[in-house]
Amino acid sequence: MCASLPASERNYLNVFNALQTAVLLADLSSGLIIEVNKSAKQLFGASDNDLVGLHLADIMQGEEPDRVRALLRLHGDQPGFNGQVFHIRHKINGTVPVFATLNEIEGADANIIVISLSPADETTPMRSTVNKVKAPYVDPGKKLTRREHEILRLICRGKTNRVIAQQLCISNKNVDTHRTKMMQKLDAHCVVDLVNLAIAKGLA
Repeated sequence: MCASLPASERNYLNVFNALQTAVLLADLSSGLIIEVNKSAKQLFGASDNDLVGLHLADIMQGEEPDRVRALLRLHGDQPGFNGQVFHIRHKINGTVPVFATLNEIEGADANIIVISLSPADETTPMRSTVNKVKAPYVDPGKKLTRREHEILRLICRGKTNRVIAQQLCISNKNVDTHRTKMMQKLDAHCVVDLVNLAIAKGLA
């Protein structure tokens, strides 16, 4: 089945599954999980069939399902999700604490939310409301210019500098300059880091 996919989609799926961060994609309106990567399956000790089709609230423990449903009704209120500790259901080990970050992708047919999860040490205090005021969440996507967004999407599709330059009617050097600036803004050390960050943060 994978062999029949266009090269750009295969490249995207390969990068998505190679991410060390556990990532889930869900439909914002329904809250249903539509795709998970390999790291997410390992984090949950589950398979695609166990996770895809579940509501995001159903992977949480205790009183957190109600909290997640409330946040989704607020259209994925990012400050409510980002940097917070949630307790997910592991198929074998019971409860696993994780840090969650969320980004939204607006599509033609639906809005998709990208949830990144990383194991959390429960002794680490959650960020307080005071800290949020002093250091508000900054969407990584807002750091990039419109042109940088265009180039980043093309890089994630596996396009070379030459092809990007031709498509956008700019020089190869211009593309390289934009790529360098994006790497600085997103704290990426190489193109692979840049692509991984773009997928994890919903910028691809």
